[in-house]
Amino acid sequence: MAELRDTLGVSDTKIVYLLNALERDAPTQLMLEVARAARRAGSVCRIVAWSRGGALQDPVASDFGFSPLILWGDRNPWKAFADFVSFLRQTQPDIVHVTLTRPSILGTPLVRFVTRAHIILTQNGVHEWEEHLRIPSIVPCLGFKFSASLADCVVAVSNAVARDLVLAGVVAPNKLDVIANGVDVQSFTPEQRRYRERVIHHYFPGQTADSIVLVGAAGNLRKIKGYDIFVEAASLITNPAIRFIIWGEGPERLFLEKAIVRANLGGKFVLAGSSLQMPECLAACDIFVQPSRREAFGLAAAEAMACGVPCVVTSVGGLPELVKDGMTGLVVPPEDPATLARSISYLVDRPFLRERLGIAARQRILERYTKERMCADYLHLYGRLLENSHKLGSYERADSKTP
Repeated sequence: MAELRDTLGVSDTKIVYLLNALERDAPTQLMLEVARAARRAGSVCRIVAWSRGGALQDPVASDFGFSPLILWGDRNPWKAFADFVSFLRQTQPDIVHVTLTRPSILGTPLVRFVTRAHIILTQNGVHEWEEHLRIPSIVPCLGFKFSASLADCVVAVSNAVARDLVLAGVVAPNKLDVIANGVDVQSFTPEQRRYRERVIHHYFPGQTADSIVLVGAAGNLRKIKGYDIFVEAASLITNPAIRFIIWGEGPERLFLEKAIVRANLGGKFVLAGSSLQMPECLAACDIFVQPSRREAFGLAAAEAMACGVPCVVTSVGGLPELVKDGMTGLVVPPEDPATLARSISYLVDRPFLRERLGIAARQRILERYTKERMCADYLHLYGRLLENSHKLGSYERADSKTP
């Protein structure tokens, strides 16, 4: 980070990170990694949560030496707006980095009208707008379009997200940058597989590491993730040695529990809930599945790849950018349980192929998708903005950055 401090002039730069909540979701944790990198490079960083605190509130206070500002919580919305305006006037940030829908739409106009800060919006996929079921998707779409017009730069987490933004007409190509998400490759390693026996025994009592083939998935249990397709695919697989597991919580849990019972998969398919030992859990898998209907990037798949686990993913969003079909995993059509089942069975029957794909998967993450690379790309972007030289986004060059 010393080189970045010297060459980019980010030392003493005041940066505000505007998040939605301090929960353990991927966009929030990734943005906090960027904030930590900026702090190490000499920037003065403040963390603001638009909607509420969460499990990361105390760790953030410990890491950054101050309590994050929680705007809404149980307070009057108008008081929250007033407090945010007061905070911005007092802080006078040089850069405000915003992620997720609510802070992007509601917070960005306030930042622009109150400060002269450079504004960066990180966009994690237009599917965020479609999941606001209480309002038509056109409302967040138009809201983001307005906020993007006020921002200096919009960062897409994959080339697919960048294309979606351009096709939706909400961001001009010359405002777009593509910075892929990054994995902590020091934590997510093949060496974590030494805990496989413990993981198997915990979730499948009576089984051993050698007695089963473990096919796993991880993420928020939402319809968009396609876990119902995973359950249906599992019901089509007859190999008695295979066990299936999903780590995560979400609104689809009850629906999935019933689907597992209907498919007679009790004891073979486990909804494991959340885990703080995801490196151990992912490394214990023989195959990782990402059956998404929509997916901006696919961080869970990237973490599994870093553990040396071959992935079967759907051909949606950023997943085909991450997983190269036949080289680091397999790519299948979305909403196709039969093809998903055949692909899983194909890898189950070929352990040497699984090993080869897993080695290549780990190498791909090391080359293109590390946490360090992601943070460095963001700090370079900060430097370009501070130098007023960010005249053209890198969307046109994105294919050469993350092939």
